[in-house]
Amino acid sequence: MSYVSLYRKWRPQTFADVVGQDHVVGTLVNGLATGQVHHAMLFTGTRGTGKTSTARILAKALNCERGMTPEPDNTCASCRAITDGSSLDVVEIDAASHGSVDDARELREKALYAPAASRYKVYIIDEAHMVTTQGFNAMLKVLEEPPGHVHFVFCTTEPHKVIEAIRSRCQRHDFRRIRTALLAEHLGKICAAEGVEVEAAALELVARSADGSFRDGLSRLDQVLTFVSRPAGGSAPQVRLADVAHVLGALPTELRFDLGDALAVHRVADVFALVERVSEGGFDLAQFAREALEHVRDLFVLRNAPEAPGLVDTTDETRARLLAQAERFGPGELGRLVRVLGQVHLDLRAATDPRLVLEVGLAAAALPESSTDADALLARIERLERRLGIAAGEAAGPAPAAPPDPLESGAAAPAAARPAATGTPPAAAGGGGGGARRPARAQGGRKRREASAAPAADWSPAEQPAREGQLDFDLVRRSWPVVLERVRAASRVSAMYLEQGQPVALEGRQVQVEFPADARFQAEALTKDGRQQQIELVLGQVLGGDLVLQVAVGKGGASAPGGSPAADPPPGADELAIEPDDGPGTELGSDADARAVADLAARAFGGEVIEERPND
Repeated sequence: MSYVSLYRKWRPQTFADVVGQDHVVGTLVNGLATGQVHHAMLFTGTRGTGKTSTARILAKALNCERGMTPEPDNTCASCRAITDGSSLDVVEIDAASHGSVDDARELREKALYAPAASRYKVYIIDEAHMVTTQGFNAMLKVLEEPPGHVHFVFCTTEPHKVIEAIRSRCQRHDFRRIRTALLAEHLGKICAAEGVEVEAAALELVARSADGSFRDGLSRLDQVLTFVSRPAGGSAPQVRLADVAHVLGALPTELRFDLGDALAVHRVADVFALVERVSEGGFDLAQFAREALEHVRDLFVLRNAPEAPGLVDTTDETRARLLAQAERFGPGELGRLVRVLGQVHLDLRAATDPRLVLEVGLAAAALPESSTDADALLARIERLERRLGIAAGEAAGPAPAAPPDPLESGAAAPAAARPAATGTPPAAAGGGGGGARRPARAQGGRKRREASAAPAADWSPAEQPAREGQLDFDLVRRSWPVVLERVRAASRVSAMYLEQGQPVALEGRQVQVEFPADARFQAEALTKDGRQQQIELVLGQVLGGDLVLQVAVGKGGASAPGGSPAADPPPGADELAIEPDDGPGTELGSDADARAVADLAARAFGGEVIEERPND
């Protein structure tokens, strides 16, 4: 006996065998159970989704010797003849070669004759969109007033090419693409029935390469099983992921996740190494670009809508890996990657050197610094927020209670947060300039941010009169951690700037805060956008009375007019450099934090903020 391919061997023979088309099967089964079967039907959908197979099953259900039933027995003479294709009353017509007006007229004339041996005559017109306009017009009369013993089923992948006069006379059923997880599950059952052991990852790759087509999935599985040799002794053959990738020329799933890891850490060298792996493996670079775009799209969807996992067509195991990797990106950063890789995919169509185009495009995706558009700016802002812990702090749940107020409890501030009780200014401690303090200050700032995510405790204006008479510099120093907490509750950015300085003197009602020479930018930022007034309000709440904030720069810097330092950007600000976008309609937001970022971008590039929109 000759070999029978899997897609013929496992072709659905009952409605229960149809995969992934429950909406169509349910309608047909109910119609058969109630006798409400339309005389003309239009089955539409992509290739390999079961249109013609469902039409054959419908013909069996109409002509089964048990009577019209939604469950044909497949054992009677009528069912066997339809399965073998030898029934005289079930006629399959390939419209690609029989779509002329003469063929339509012949069909119309034969339809008038009674069935030869069955209950109904069923005409299955495959590739119906290939019928000419004249041929469709020749069928109109028989479709409008059909004989009681005739049913028509039109199957097509392009329903828009079927003229409206025909579509309006048919009951339309749209066959959907089969989801990857469902197709992989069904292919696993077929492998088990065939006595083949196959890895779950290999089944997923076969199902993904089928692109929603059940027939294509079986054809590819058949090709893989033919390649895998059966072990000696008659044991079951084993199909591995490497076998599927080798036979089908499909890219391994690990390449997609390796690319995601490289983009997450912005390593261009890893991106180039991946392109080298793809090229050396003999894979198509355009296919790699397409799958990279699909992977980034899946990350983008899961990052923005993790509660809707059905939007990503994959198995549960792969979806869990995608969710974990998506957390390494910001939403805006993933949106930029989708746009950049989409443009790379388009550029490859006309590229004379596909590898060069792919490498340049992926390098641009990995380095938002290489672009000055708004998408790159947003990606860099999100990266800075992750480094500073802002996003994590805002996304966290209820924070622990704030530390006790040293003014009420009488307890001294923690030693790590209290400046040294000497007359030496903090900027001058250690006998050196501000540069010697940078690593320690950066580490301390990070610890303070992690330890102070809680909102400040409530304050009472009634405490102010009792404090005014007791105000001295020692009280200012002991109360400084509380001041930082309450400033942080009002603005994280203001607190981040203020943490870089320390109170060094109290002259009358002026609290002097000194910043190291390399923190000149943070000192100046405190005097803009109402931040100084905000801090002075907190000082009055904590210490009592009307206090004035005097900002000064330590050794190597000079105070700017009004207590502000000079306008030069701080050393090391290149790490925070952000390109501004002067394009029309671009906004970074109207809250205080967004204004600080805009000021940072203008300062880094010598520009200025030309417009500020008030809060709505």
